[in-house]
Amino acid sequence: MEFEALLAATWPAAETVEAGGFLLRRGAGGGSRVSAASRMAGSCDIAAAEAGLRAWGQRPLFRVGRDEAALDEALAARGYTLKDPTAVLAAPVGALTGGDIDEFAILCDAPLACMEAIWAAGGIGPARLRVMERVAVPRIWILGRHGDRPVGAAFVAVQGGAAMLHALEIGRAYRRAGVARRMTRAATTSKWVVFLKSSAWRSWEFSSSSERRRDSLRRRTPSSSCTVSSSVSRAFEWRV
Repeated sequence: MEFEALLAATWPAAETVEAGGFLLRRGAGGGSRVSAASRMAGSCDIAAAEAGLRAWGQRPLFRVGRDEAALDEALAARGYTLKDPTAVLAAPVGALTGGDIDEFAILCDAPLACMEAIWAAGGIGPARLRVMERVAVPRIWILGRHGDRPVGAAFVAVQGGAAMLHALEIGRAYRRAGVARRMTRAATTSKWVVFLKSSAWRSWEFSSSSERRRDSLRRRTPSSSCTVSSSVSRAFEWRV
């Protein structure tokens, strides 16, 4: 599954246009993934991309892959700084199955009020919930519980041969207690994820670090919060 198509389908921007050899995204407050410009083939007119983003009232933000050193250097020369180094983790869906699936991870057809409160506490507000609403491919919301208390929320969507996990949030007091693992495994019981269990089909997850120096990013090997084997399939810098 081509990554750009997967991301566009499972976490879509409010609007996209092409300008200066970049794909521009209007995020409507939905975060970096739906607000950044990314490089396309052809010309590389950074000024045109900046103008397009500013026309939407957005501060210019560019997504830079590890194989885009020339773009990285050009942005740095214009005064752009590093923001939120990010890795995309991938694993066969079959690696996420197995173990007990119980009432502590619940699949939902829409977000519940308690899930919205969990997300809000983690900085995932209404604008990102609207990103989920825009998704037109099969999707599911997952509620995680610890005992009888709702403590986790996540969103999963499927496009083609891959499922992507977004907005996984666990209440701070309940992290490292297996809640995220149960939620991830619960997603594989959903009727449309069951068909992805061939090893050729993959699940994807974003893993963002806090701001750090660029040379640190180059050496960093992100680890998954799940107890499954995963590989870093994509790595990005965000320059703003």
